[in-house]
Parts: sequence; C-alpha cells; structure tokens
Amino acid sequence: MCSGIKEKTDAQSGKDARRWSGRFRAMIKALRRDLGSPRLPIVLVMLANKPARPDREGPFTAWADVQRAQRAVRLRCTKLVSAQGLARNEDDLHLTTDAQRQLGPEMAKEMGALMDDGCS
Repeated sequence: MCSGIKEKTDAQSGKDARRWSGRFRAMIKALRRDLGSPRLPIVLVMLANKPARPDREGPFTAWADVQRAQRAVRLRCTKLVSAQGLARNEDDLHLTTDAQRQLGPEMAKEMGALMDDGCS
C-alpha cells in the first residue's frame, strides 16, 4: 500500500502546474515498477484551499491549476481524497493535527475500496 500527499511547490508556477499530471503519472509508474507491484494502491490527497494569508497567497499563482490536474487523475488503483475546507496551521499551508485526523479515515476508506477492487 502507498499513500501520498503531494507537495505544494508545483502550485508556484504555471509551468510546473502544467507538468504536474505527467510528473505524477511518471512517479506512480516508476514506483509501481520499482516495487514490482503494478496494482499498488495509491491515495492522493488534493491540495486544500489556496492560502488566504497575504504573505502566503502570492507565491501560489497556479494553486487552482494543480487542484484541477489532481481532480482529473484517472489511473488504475488510484483514488483522490480532498483536503478542501480542513483547518490549517498558522503557516496557512499545512493541515493541523485535527485536520489530519479527519483526513486519515477518508484515506483509509479509499484505500480499503482500492483493495476491495483487487489493488494490492
């Protein structure tokens, strides 16, 4: 099993945001190949809401583009869980511990569904 949370760096430029989908697909393909597990289940956590703090908002000009690319992922044995609306730390980027606790059961549910579908 593999669970992943994507970094936010691709949301800092339109160029990187446009490449996100291809890079994600390549990473999953390489991971599955390297582990010898072509049906390895992957749970992707979609970026939460764009930072609202003025000192954080500026660098993330392509936030919505990355979210769109994440929503469009259609890979076998891969599910998406949204972090939208969950509470964040004071840095306005990372989820609070309570938010992660909320997200965990959603990730587990999707992982279970993948496994029920024969992904392993």
